[in-house]
Amino acid sequence: MNRKSILAAFTVILMILLLLPLAPSRTEAAVPAHSESFYVNDFAGVIDQKTENYMVNYGVKLHQQTGAQVVLVTVNSTDGTPMEDYGSCISRPVHRLYW
Repeated sequence: MNRKSILAAFTVILMILLLLPLAPSRTEAAVPAHSESFYVNDFAGVIDQKTENYMVNYGVKLHQQTGAQVVLVTVNSTDGTPMEDYGSCISRPVHRLYW
């Protein structure tokens, strides 16, 4: 292969690797939309209102003081999707909306 062919092949591979994370995965459809409170998304219904209010207030203060954000999400099931992949799917819409 000549240098031009190698460069073209490398460019195509690089483009695929860069665009692959943007491709929708089958888990994205199963990810619920975030709640109004943003910092607490209790889709499993395991957090009482007093605790949720405390965590939301703490999240607001943390963001105001440091710029950091921590979002808590509970779900009944990831339907077999690895936690890391499910977490990535959840965080993508958050980044687009809040960063």
